[in-house]
Amino acid sequence: MNVAQGKPLAKLLQRILNVFWFLGWLVLLLLVVTAIVQVIDFRGLANTIAQLALVGFVSALQFIIVQLRRILETVAHEKPFTLANVARFRSIGFTTLAIGGLFLARDLYLKGWNTFVILNADDKGVVTNVQVALPFIIGILALILADIFRLGYDMFEENKLTI
Repeated sequence: MNVAQGKPLAKLLQRILNVFWFLGWLVLLLLVVTAIVQVIDFRGLANTIAQLALVGFVSALQFIIVQLRRILETVAHEKPFTLANVARFRSIGFTTLAIGGLFLARDLYLKGWNTFVILNADDKGVVTNVQVALPFIIGILALILADIFRLGYDMFEENKLTI
């Protein structure tokens, strides 16, 4: 998949996504093997659920990486404003929002209402909990990009008709 000929930033992004894609599959394989061993040994329901949640999280990240690779391919071919990319950005947005929901549920379970303390300064130091909001912000950004790409597609199609 070498579509970024003559575009140094696209080449760099392509290589980074390829590394993440490879590492994601490696981590996913290790997690699945570990989950199978835990199911066989049955080290407790909480451990099994946590392991399955981790497999789901890494699978969601792999899905996002595959979508980003496909979007980058269309950018490298200089045809980014397609309905396929609109759907890809939407799927990235909803997947990221789902990940954020799982993080929020986990933090509510572990920390209770302290999850919503964004900045806490006390005698132990400064503690921040901004990471809970990041998946929601990224998901919303991806959904906004989907709408922008939809407008770009509409303008591109309109431009083709006027020529």
